Amino acid sequence: MKSGLHRDHDIVNHLLSEDLRLREEAWKSLYFKNYIRIKKFVRKYRGSEENAVDVFHDGLLILSKNIREGIFKGESSISTYLFSICKNIWFRQIKKTTDIKFTNIEIEKISELNDEENTIENSKLIESFLDQLSIDCKDILIDFYYRKKTMKELKEKFNLSSIQAAKNKKCRCLSYLVSLLKENGIKIEAFYYNG
Repeated sequence: MKSGLHRDHDIVNHLLSEDLRLREEAWKSLYFKNYIRIKKFVRKYRGSEENAVDVFHDGLLILSKNIREGIFKGESSISTYLFSICKNIWFRQIKKTTDIKFTNIEIEKISELNDEENTIENSKLIESFLDQLSIDCKDILIDFYYRKKTMKELKEKFNLSSIQAAKNKKCRCLSYLVSLLKENGIKIEAFYYNG
């Protein structure tokens, strides 16, 4: 494998290439750099090796689609982005599967899983989805969730008729964002959104 494929930019270019050989090099690079970490994660949360393989392959398909459609903008590393996708796939599967039971302590540990680095990367990922919303929607969500502005401040800033109108606008915009995330297999809870 060429050493150049250690760079995310090269992996993206290879995945977008018409040349099958280059795409295969990119897939191999992604496999060698990421599979073990994802397998350990799935196994840690009561998954089998077979589960890990399925989650990893599903994650690669979503990653590939997001690269082709320009959703992945390189604001986080490919490894972090892929891990986040796979983590969400596995958590979704855990919720659906009746034979995997977790204690309250385990659920708390899962919810605390993201360390500071992943929180920063998740914020970058969410920003890439925010960029797909209208300017007003992006601004109102950033103002409310990141800048902690009150509904009264939002009402004034966006020249809305009432506080209820500000709440409605914020809810509509959040709903658009949630739809985008769901379309890409990402759960909004993974990004520490409150309210």
